[in-house]
Amino acid sequence: MPLEDVKHGDLTFILHKEIYRSPLSSVYDARALRRHLDIDQRVALKRSWRSPQPHDFRQEAALLSSFSHPNIIRCLHSFIDDEDEFITVMPYIPFTLTTLVQHASGDWNYNPLVHQLLDAVTYIHSQGIIHRDIKPDNILVDGPLGPLYLADFSTAYTSGPKVCDVSTSVYRAPELLFGYTYDQSLDIWQVGCTVAFLALRAPLFTSSANDNISDIQLIATIFGSLGPPTEEDWPEISHSEYMPHINPKSVQYTPIKDLLSAMPTHVQTLVASCLKYSRSHRPTAQSLLSSYPHSDSV
Repeated sequence: MPLEDVKHGDLTFILHKEIYRSPLSSVYDARALRRHLDIDQRVALKRSWRSPQPHDFRQEAALLSSFSHPNIIRCLHSFIDDEDEFITVMPYIPFTLTTLVQHASGDWNYNPLVHQLLDAVTYIHSQGIIHRDIKPDNILVDGPLGPLYLADFSTAYTSGPKVCDVSTSVYRAPELLFGYTYDQSLDIWQVGCTVAFLALRAPLFTSSANDNISDIQLIATIFGSLGPPTEEDWPEISHSEYMPHINPKSVQYTPIKDLLSAMPTHVQTLVASCLKYSRSHRPTAQSLLSSYPHSDSV
């Protein structure tokens, strides 16, 4: 059954195929045509029909329209259609970081992509934004060297109360799993997980091929990879009800330096610095950007 065109003013969006679906929205590969003008542009059209907190698709469109950065996806148009669904139109980008890694063969240099990601995160943090869902599926790329675009700001934090029911599965930071407050360092944990995914071509914290593991399984996997936290590792948890139940001697784990040993030294350094239990021990995006090599020859 053919997809119905979406019309807005003198614009017509011809939907070719659905390329992503969630319980809250769908994204389509589409063409944008403007009446009386020779404009025919390939775009991604996002149709959102539900917006339960912490999702806010109108805020996402407003943020994308306000940002000015080469590594953040742009909002070309946003409007409510005849079906009372919220429409966001963005440039069409062919790959996510996930699909790019799936198609990668042999050794490839992902340093330019890491640098572009750090640049984008540094920018949004300078604007007071926490993305809260940085992961390979939410990062779009034109090719192996980029350009890279940080996308999906539907759960981004701008102001007000913070909820812990954010982020996705194996990319969730420890403070979310234990219900603690967070800040922009939440994004830094997710950057570390994402760069590890680039280097390993698989998620770092998973016990199966399926990324969708429970919080309890994820806690066990993180403890098994990094070792259970001590009071020195995570002072914020030292007086919590959970600390007496965390016995460092009861968990066998592989030191993170061994898990990351196949990565180049500068990548190991970045990932290890991001994956700290305490948010106060993680570096800022700006410091990571300043220290990470930009050259694609590294």
